[in-house]
Amino acid sequence: MAVLNGMEEITLYQDKVELPFLVKGETHIAVAKWSDVKAHFSLQELKEVFEGYLQAESDEAAYLGVWSKRTCSKFRRVLKDKGITLSIISGLPGSNFKITGQVRHAT
Repeated sequence: MAVLNGMEEITLYQDKVELPFLVKGETHIAVAKWSDVKAHFSLQELKEVFEGYLQAESDEAAYLGVWSKRTCSKFRRVLKDKGITLSIISGLPGSNFKITGQVRHAT
């Protein structure tokens, strides 16, 4: 997490990936470093507000995020509403990126 002109900035990575345990085919994901997301949401809040969340890691860091085009858009909007500036990068973060888990909100 960085501070730019007095405003907090989070790098958000977006891409399309296959999540066979969630949906058929490719879906959009948006992830940020675990520590950046946890500074603004509890895991329970992520689960309730975004109907679940993804856990991921690369050689460089651990990540939290969401899936589906609609939910990714909501994730960006909610972060911006919290006064966070987003640096959006198309692509996955780090080398050896892999999704390690997911939590879904029970309906």
